[in-house]
Amino acid sequence: MDDAERLVRVLLDDPAVAGRLRDPDMGVLKPNYSGAFMVRGTWTDEPGDGAATGDPVIVKVGATPNEARWTRDIFQVDPGVVPTLYASGDAIGDEPLWWLVMERCPHVLGWQWGGVGYGMLLEAGVRFQLASRQIAPHFGPSDVRVRWFCDLVRRGLSADFPAPSGAKQLVANLEGDWAWVLSHSRVELCHGDLHASNAVTRAAPPDPRARALLIDLSPAALPWAYEPAYCEVLWWRTQTPNGEPTLAHAMAAIRERHGLEVPAPADLERLATLFLGWHALRFWPNERHRSHAPGYEAAARAYIAAAREVSG
Repeated sequence: MDDAERLVRVLLDDPAVAGRLRDPDMGVLKPNYSGAFMVRGTWTDEPGDGAATGDPVIVKVGATPNEARWTRDIFQVDPGVVPTLYASGDAIGDEPLWWLVMERCPHVLGWQWGGVGYGMLLEAGVRFQLASRQIAPHFGPSDVRVRWFCDLVRRGLSADFPAPSGAKQLVANLEGDWAWVLSHSRVELCHGDLHASNAVTRAAPPDPRARALLIDLSPAALPWAYEPAYCEVLWWRTQTPNGEPTLAHAMAAIRERHGLEVPAPADLERLATLFLGWHALRFWPNERHRSHAPGYEAAARAYIAAAREVSG
């Protein structure tokens, strides 16, 4: 018995799951990039009732404390933002190890539903921001890891191949441009890694019940416009829900519908342009590995050139 299987068997005796978590799939228990591993099973609310069926669940063993705590807290405030959380804990037996038992949804959001899918994702992102305000309402500019992000962007200049035209000047203006961003974009506690593989749904569009539910939370204090631009560069060729020029514009429309602050149109345009350029330069060292995305290099160059035009 390997260590992963041993942990699952110990978890099955935990009072929070004993008799409720059933039929764990011990077939392949491989850790992901973060060291966590997933187990599929079923869940019943009646322990020991002998029922052969239950709700499909996925058990995440080795979740980060940040992910586990925020998944629990967000689910309590707005259960429509994340999949149903059945149980969670910070230890398995005597070993300090965070774990989650969550609803297993049939669909990963992915890219297949175009603008409709990205609209679902952005809606979930805004609802996360609303829920996090109820839990920790006092995040502000001083909580943003500006230096960390600037360092990520600067690495775009040290790739094995030349950075695009305008990149050096864009980096030279980072601190001043960030000061402007923090004065024009509300800082929210955001999902932290908002993109289409980090959302699932119980029903596929055009089913009216289709709603994105967020997974793999890594909450961080960010200017809200950071996240849609991150998704747009990471998932290049994204489609906006209603023909907006960028995903940041689309999220702004959703924020406005929810009564949240949005900047003036010219400021929103500059915010979107800066974040698209910064993210494109941040990911520039990986550009040559994106052979599956013909045209991405040209798009990244255009993002960086446009950001250079509005920086400083």
